Amino acid sequence: YKHGPARSKELRWPSGQDQTRIVFTPPESKREIAHTYEGEWGIFKLLDQSLKARPESRNDNIVMIDLKGNKVQLELIPSSAINPFWSNEMERFRCPQTV
Repeated sequence: YKHGPARSKELRWPSGQDQTRIVFTPPESKREIAHTYEGEWGIFKLLDQSLKARPESRNDNIVMIDLKGNKVQLELIPSSAINPFWSNEMERFRCPQTV
């Protein structure tokens, strides 16, 4: 995130990278604030952490992210009529404790 006008960015999963990284560049500082979510499922770790911070609604595509006091609001717009972020399968999915 960089301060300025709203911009869109396409998100593909899996991305081919083994991590998801979020970076804030506050307007009053040139120092980046970042957090990395490891693994192929990193984007879902980020969303899972973020979704706890907002009301649950199937019509709500807004994700609010707070990283060390730096906040951003993102609107996730799926490329189909079926919202993959609110599917029953995704809501019930749990990672195994051990592999």
